[in-house]
Amino acid sequence: MTNAPSWVPPDSSPPEPDPSSSVPMDTPPPPSAPVPVRTNRLAIAALTTGLAGMVPFAAGFAIAALVQTRRRGEKGRSLAIGALTASAAWAVAVAAVAVAMAGGSSSSAEHVQTRASALREGDCFTGAAINDTDLVTIVPCTQPHESEVIARSPLPNEPYPGPEKLYLQAKELCTKRGLYLQKSRYHENLDPRLLGPDQKRWWKGDREVTCLMHYTGTGALTSPLAATVDPNLKGYAALSIGECIPKWDNKDSYTAVVPCTEPHRAEVVATFELPFGEPPWTYPGTESVDRQARRGCEKRSKKIFADRPPPPAKLVLAYRAPDESAWDRQSRLVLCALKVADGTLKQPLVPR
Repeated sequence: MTNAPSWVPPDSSPPEPDPSSSVPMDTPPPPSAPVPVRTNRLAIAALTTGLAGMVPFAAGFAIAALVQTRRRGEKGRSLAIGALTASAAWAVAVAAVAVAMAGGSSSSAEHVQTRASALREGDCFTGAAINDTDLVTIVPCTQPHESEVIARSPLPNEPYPGPEKLYLQAKELCTKRGLYLQKSRYHENLDPRLLGPDQKRWWKGDREVTCLMHYTGTGALTSPLAATVDPNLKGYAALSIGECIPKWDNKDSYTAVVPCTEPHRAEVVATFELPFGEPPWTYPGTESVDRQARRGCEKRSKKIFADRPPPPAKLVLAYRAPDESAWDRQSRLVLCALKVADGTLKQPLVPR
C-alpha cells in the first residue's frame, strides 16, 4: 500500500517560516550604546575654587586633576587648565592691589599724625615731642624734618626708682645709644631729648624709653641721621702725638685729622696719665684735675722747643682732662695740644 501525499489546500501559499528560526546561528549581536567618559571631580573643584579666587586650593586641585585625567582617561583637563589660568589671574590682581596699597600707604604715611608715645626707632617726624601725649607728624626721613627717634629701649625691670633716678637712667641709656652721632656733621646742632614712663605706666609694666635727637640748625634735615655720620672722624681720646686737627674743641668727642702740611689750627704734642692717688680713687674734682693736667702739659710742651725756636705764630696751650664720668671708667688720660690763636699752621710742631 502506497502512502498518499499530504493534502494541500488549493491556491494556498506555503507557511511563512518563523523569524526566530530563520536567523543564522553565527550572526553577531547588535552593538551596545557607548559608555560616557566621566569628568574628573577634582577638575570641577579646581575650576570652582579658581573662579572664586581660592588660589592655593585651586592650584592644588588642578595639578591633581591633570595627573588623574591622564592616568584614568577622564575628561576635565581643560577645566584644570582653566583653573590654573584663573588662579594666575587672581594672583596678578592681588599683587597689583598690594603694590597699589603699598604705594598709597607710603604716600599717606608722609603725613601721619600720632602721639609721641607711639613713635618707633628710626621714625623721622616734625613737631615737638616734649610729652608722650604730644601730637607729631611722621614723615619719610628723606623729606624735611626736625627730629628722629634714635632708639627705643627698656629700663631694667625693677621697682619704680622715682622720677629723678628714672630720668638719670634714661639719660645714660640714650647717651650711650647716641654716641655714634658724635661723628655726625650736624653734631653741634643736635639736641638730645627723651621720653620715659611715669609712675602709673611703670606699674603697668611699661619700661620703654624713647631717645630722640632734635635738629636745631638752619633749615631742616633731609636724610636719616645715620647718613650724616663721617667715618673719617677720630675720637680725641684716640689721637696720637704729632697728629694735626683743623679745630680744637673741648666740647666735641670727635674731630677730623689732616696732614700737618695742610692748614690746621692745633697739633697734639703730648699725652699722659694722671696718677690714681690713694683709695678709694674717687674723682678729686674738676679744679684739681684741671690743675694737674695743665701743669703736666706745660712741662711736656716746653720740651718741644728746648733745642729750637718756636714758630712765628702765637701758640696757646690746650688740653683735655678726664671728667668725672671718664674717671669712674678708670680713664686718666690727658691730651696736650698747641694751637694758634689766629690763623693756621702749615707745618708740624713735633719733631719728626
